[in-house]
Order: sequence, then structure tokens, then C-alpha cells
Amino acid sequence: MIGATELDLELKLYHPHIHICFVGSHISALPREVISLPYVDTILLNEGVYALHSLLASDLQSDLSSIKGIAWKDDSGNCVLNDPEQIVPQD
Repeated sequence: MIGATELDLELKLYHPHIHICFVGSHISALPREVISLPYVDTILLNEGVYALHSLLASDLQSDLSSIKGIAWKDDSGNCVLNDPEQIVPQD
């Protein structure tokens, strides 16, 4: 997490409009903490496979509220946790 946050700080410094998305066990364990970081735009919760697919099919702005399994920031900077996405089947 330390390396990822340092990299993201640099990315946002030189490319402020780049969309930063985090995924992983730390993110799923502490989603509100991670999404509140100023350089994180979106997080994928739990496994994130379906959420990532939906996120990549979006415009990364107007339809975030309809994508299950993510957390994101609205125009006012408020953190929004959407409903969870289904778990990837193990079979």
C-alpha cells in the first residue's frame, strides 16, 4: 500500500485528471479509509472482477452510481459505497 500511494501521489501531481482505482485485500478491509485518500478516485470491493468489467464499460463519471461493487467520490468529494457485486463462482 505504501508504494501504491506514493506512486499515485506522483501520478496525480503530473496528470491530475488520470482516474486512479485501487483493488485488493486492504481496500476491501478498509474501503472508507482508502476512498477518502485525495488521490484515489474509485475502489473495487471484494474480488472486483465484475466491478472492474462494469467500470471499464462506463465513462468513469456519470454512471458510477449504478456500478455494483465499487466506492467512488461524488462531485462534492463525498465518498459513496455502492451495493456489493456478486462473488465470482469457484467452480
